[in-house]
Amino acid sequence: MISESISSDEKRRALERVLVSRTFSRFGTNSALSCATALNKSQAGFSRTHTFQFYYVYQLPFGKGHTWLNHGVPAWIAGGWQLSGNLSRFSGLPFGVGTSSNLNAPGQSNAADQINPTVAILGGHDPSHPYYDGTAFANPANGVLGSTGRNILRGPGLFALNQSINRTFAFKEGKIKFELVGEAFNLTNTVVFANPGGSCCWVTNATTGAVNYNGFATIGNTQSSPRYFQVGGYLRF
Repeated sequence: MISESISSDEKRRALERVLVSRTFSRFGTNSALSCATALNKSQAGFSRTHTFQFYYVYQLPFGKGHTWLNHGVPAWIAGGWQLSGNLSRFSGLPFGVGTSSNLNAPGQSNAADQINPTVAILGGHDPSHPYYDGTAFANPANGVLGSTGRNILRGPGLFALNQSINRTFAFKEGKIKFELVGEAFNLTNTVVFANPGGSCCWVTNATTGAVNYNGFATIGNTQSSPRYFQVGGYLRF
């Protein structure tokens, strides 16, 4: 029975670089969009409460100088490969709830009335299933300022994982080098959804009870690209 183990020195060589970034933040703004000063103060549209990022570079423990597959043809094939990647996880972005009601005040924007102090997050991600409870809002009468402020809600968060693998082949005593790189973007093929529609309101058919969401509180777009792969090579001399 042959037993192999990786020394602590080799572990340090293999895991070449790790970087972890974790932030908790809040950015506020005071924009003169409404004639009601109190409604102008809000979190900024780019404010993400939580952000987490993880980066790493890992040398695979194969080939000459490593514990496994360190002799002959297997060492030449399996040695020298390096993995690297980054993982990102962010809170969603803030957004407000608008209205089609006419404020009759040139240069001033208007917002919906919030008739329920608690806005339930329902979690829907398509036009038929609301992301939040639109019945918590109503259109104010024409000429009446709505009660909601700017950016009072927050949309879906972001998750992204990118991965690459590469190896450098040396020729002519290292004078010529060829690097082979394979990359995967959005490796988990995770969808990042856009913020839901924020123009009030829902319309309920009085006869059938069917609800027409009118794009309000529902998500109709995405912000991410589908998973894709690419392979490239670099010749250096």
